[in-house]
Amino acid sequence: MQFFTQLIHVDLISVIIILFLYVFMKSNSSYNTGISKYFEVALIFTTLLLISDNFDYYYSGLSSPHTAHRYFIAAGYTLRMASMMFSLFILIGGKVSRRTMELFTLPTLITALIMVTAPFHDYVFWLDDDNVLHREMLSYVPHVLSLVYFVAIAGVGISRLRHGFREEGLLLLVGITAIGISVVGEIVLKTRGIIVCVVLLTLTFYYLYIHISHFKRDTLTGAFNRLSFFADLKRFKTVGITAICEIDMNGLKQINDKEGHTEGDRAIMTIANTIQKNIPPHCYLYRLGGDEFIVLFTYYDMDAVNTVIDRIRLAMSHTKYSCAYGAAAWDDSKCFEDIYAAADKLMYEDKQRTKALLGTEAER
Repeated sequence: MQFFTQLIHVDLISVIIILFLYVFMKSNSSYNTGISKYFEVALIFTTLLLISDNFDYYYSGLSSPHTAHRYFIAAGYTLRMASMMFSLFILIGGKVSRRTMELFTLPTLITALIMVTAPFHDYVFWLDDDNVLHREMLSYVPHVLSLVYFVAIAGVGISRLRHGFREEGLLLLVGITAIGISVVGEIVLKTRGIIVCVVLLTLTFYYLYIHISHFKRDTLTGAFNRLSFFADLKRFKTVGITAICEIDMNGLKQINDKEGHTEGDRAIMTIANTIQKNIPPHCYLYRLGGDEFIVLFTYYDMDAVNTVIDRIRLAMSHTKYSCAYGAAAWDDSKCFEDIYAAADKLMYEDKQRTKALLGTEAER
């Protein structure tokens, strides 16, 4: 009876989170199906970890060792690594090469290889006659290998912060910090259930974030959409908007007409990625529609804004596409339409200069 009471006290919240998250996933499976699959697999491994931990807890309460206990201890090590691995895959899925994805499976595979034989010898861990667990040096290999996932996830979070995805970056850093604290907490307090609960909460909050972002971001490029732009104009006024920069692609119509709209979409995605990688923190990229983008600057004066534009222009020269740029300083005494018109005028002049230059080169 004490076991079942402890089961409810420790795991009830985790079970409820699993049920609600699973139902929510199934009812929203049409959004970003690739990432949803990773979420489902991560949820399965975390559920198996919850089950394994409970069997481990049950057998650890017996007065003498049981063979099955060794299997559940070994399974717990492997399932923790697998949960971390698929949590990382959720973040980087589709954004890195297949080779990189395969490399990130190595810590889990090494752990699995160590643990698959662990129940049959005493080189990883062993149970004495009083059913007390003793760990050997090999048992700490998974802890060391798990640092790969911790560092990778933290790196993704920092990268998101640097490229303007502030909310996502903070969510990831808070999540990985909480998981790290839960690991230490379970070791120091010699308890269970903390890691599973924190991992499930992190997965839930990140899943909700992705679905909320679906309505804030452009589905093709990942930049913020038009609705977000006008909402952020109000939000960042308190921070201090310093400038806006309108960016318009050159020659999209010709690409669509000659090479098809698929190639046109590829061009738009390339441009968005190039801009995003070259704008500093506290600057935000929006796709207003078609091939028209706008960058909202905060904290940067016009000299810094022009330096950023030069950096984007240089980066764009390494692609087969080009853009026109027009930046205007923010002035609280003017309405947005006037500031936008000034940026649009400069962008149009830049486009005309590019056309004239290309025409001159064609004549040569």
